[in-house]
Amino acid sequence: MSVRISIVTPSYNQAAYLERTLRSVLSQREFIHQYIVLDGGSTDGSAEIIRRFAPAGIDHWETRRDDGQGDATRRGFAMCDGDVLHWLNSDDVLRPGSLKEVREKFERDPQLDVVTGWSVGVDDADRIVEVRRRPADSPRWSRFGYLRIVQPSCFFTRRAYEQCGGIDAGLHCVLDTELWYRLMRTTPRWDGVNAYIAAYRLHAATKGATMRDQYERERAMIRAKYPEFIGRKFHHALGRLAFYGSQLLSGRMTAQRRDGNNFRGRTLDEVFGPPAPVRMPPSVSAPA
Repeated sequence: MSVRISIVTPSYNQAAYLERTLRSVLSQREFIHQYIVLDGGSTDGSAEIIRRFAPAGIDHWETRRDDGQGDATRRGFAMCDGDVLHWLNSDDVLRPGSLKEVREKFERDPQLDVVTGWSVGVDDADRIVEVRRRPADSPRWSRFGYLRIVQPSCFFTRRAYEQCGGIDAGLHCVLDTELWYRLMRTTPRWDGVNAYIAAYRLHAATKGATMRDQYERERAMIRAKYPEFIGRKFHHALGRLAFYGSQLLSGRMTAQRRDGNNFRGRTLDEVFGPPAPVRMPPSVSAPA
């Protein structure tokens, strides 16, 4: 039986990147069960872009005021009935072929709770500026201070998401990290896909750049709430040293450096190939 993947895209005033995001999902529509796009009342033309792509396989979309990314994502997941959940922000991108690999990973091991993969950071023009080729995160390593999950390359089962209580919609800057910590506490079965899964966008309008004070307040909150992951300075320093030592000895650090040298300055399409065409119903013209 095929694992059913449900994807939610929260969107707000990111029309410059939104089409690339939608194409990266809809070009792999055969490998997902459900796609939901929730726009927070954008005023930059985002709704028109979503409307144009909706016939290609967006199961539900809406545009109205909301309480931010956490609120939109939590509401989106509540609409989903897939076995595996994922959210892809409206400025991030899935690599062509990645959803097939993720689905196959869950199908090979039905006991898995969370699957992560490698990722790259890109600029406004889709040029790769950094590379994160790291092994799968695990509850064991996270308790030694190593947690480097990149949100668009992380997929988790609906049972694990519901068991840990879901996204805290009151958070705006660290909602992903806080969710990872709760998943680490409640879901022991983590593994990874040894492939690049997604690209995260680095630009001036990211929350880390525009909401620094709130980011620091929320960071202080999770530091107090999850001391086993973030508060044991000496213990975690030793753990990270051991982790990076294992990376060096295994050759993984060398492989990341090699990929960084090969990828930086090149576009996503140059490195991973362009997405497949988005398929529209026969009665609807494909988006230009």
